[in-house]
Amino acid sequence: MVRRALDVVVYADVSVPYLDADVRCAVSDLLGDVWDPAAFRSGSTLATASVRGEVVGCALTRHSPAERPVRASPGLRALGPDRYQEWLAGCPELAGVAVSVGHRSSGVGSVVVDAVLTPARPRGGWTDLCGRDLAGAGPWLRRRGWVVAAADRDGAGAVLLAPRHPAATVADRRGASRGPLTEPGRGRPHRT
Repeated sequence: MVRRALDVVVYADVSVPYLDADVRCAVSDLLGDVWDPAAFRSGSTLATASVRGEVVGCALTRHSPAERPVRASPGLRALGPDRYQEWLAGCPELAGVAVSVGHRSSGVGSVVVDAVLTPARPRGGWTDLCGRDLAGAGPWLRRRGWVVAAADRDGAGAVLLAPRHPAATVADRRGASRGPLTEPGRGRPHRT
């Protein structure tokens, strides 16, 4: 539940030079190495949440290319090129979400993720998690209904589908959700 009044702004298909310098700086501070201004291009959406003028959270989606990247991550390799083409090509990828420390566990993350995925309702969204993101954001997204579509056998990466993604029910029925983000045999998220 959000405890403070939030101002949420969604920037869709806006190139970085047209974003306010303070917004660019705040997003860069929050997202760190995930924020690549050059990747913010047509089909990208950025949402920021502010409290009294200070950006306290943000989420970024980018348009998925038609073909799976040649240097695919462990999660995308586990998914395979056919499933990528069928399920992910053309869908928005949740590329990053961050909330400042003082505003975590207050609903800010959910608000900005919902804001960037609202335009994508018919196709849903997806994310590709590896390393630290897999351990941190993975269980958080699973608690919000995201489904593991594919997971690397070594636990190095996973692809998750947003709850409204058309393939989410198919992936859940296939049992892919029993990946590295769930307790073995229980289908519940690990608590981090």
